[in-house]
Amino acid sequence: MKIAKLNKIQFRYLICGVWNSVFGIAIFGILLWLVEDVVGYVAVLTISMPISIIQAHYVQRKFVWTTTSSYKKELLKFSMVYTVQYLLNVISLGVAVEILNFPVFYSQLVITSFLIVSSYLVNKKWTFSD
Repeated sequence: MKIAKLNKIQFRYLICGVWNSVFGIAIFGILLWLVEDVVGYVAVLTISMPISIIQAHYVQRKFVWTTTSSYKKELLKFSMVYTVQYLLNVISLGVAVEILNFPVFYSQLVITSFLIVSSYLVNKKWTFSD
């Protein structure tokens, strides 16, 4: 997809998506560095996801989709989307780390990049549709 062919929503999603990804990976990385030895990488992912979800929902609601629907209803739908994403993430991260012996942080970077596209499509068609 060329940048010149993106519509306004896709462009805003791209910008916010970069921010949300950097924010989510940073939270994950900081927690991984601080507490992985104590709680493990799955717990780090579990702790970082709600923080990332709330931040991402706010940014997408205000800057991408600019909706005025019920905040609670949208947050519930958004959280449902990211709960599925979380489950896919945990499974993928477990395979990458435990079976393929890849480093945790770099595995999370790759997994995040794959999940971005699916979250865009589901949020566009379901979460933020009025």
